[in-house]
Amino acid sequence: MTPAPTTAHMSNFDPIPRLQQIVATIEDGGHFDSPATAAHYINCAIKEIGQLRKERDALIQMRERQYAAVVMEDNNACLTAERDEMRRQRDEARREVCKRVESASCLSDGEPTTLASDYARWCGWDCFKQEDGK
Repeated sequence: MTPAPTTAHMSNFDPIPRLQQIVATIEDGGHFDSPATAAHYINCAIKEIGQLRKERDALIQMRERQYAAVVMEDNNACLTAERDEMRRQRDEARREVCKRVESASCLSDGEPTTLASDYARWCGWDCFKQEDGK
């Protein structure tokens, strides 16, 4: 008769070899030395399978969270680039408006009465700032 594993060894218990023996015994039509021993090994296998399923599910959830974080980071980078491009285009359009106001405000001698940068400040725009943000 094979002794049942103790509770202290349950975390390292590999139920597959014993289950294979049980299956072979059942297939051969044999009987166990002790039905309690067979039941114990089957219960240990059930517990081990349950624990492995929990570990698998936890790993799947962790992997999904990691993937979501990577996707979010990529999305943030794309959104940031898109925002920066839209700001660049907005400032370019504002500068064009300011330059046209300057051109339209010229006196007969060709000197503008309103400078483009002054008009931008009057509108509250910072479209003439340098590319480095100053």
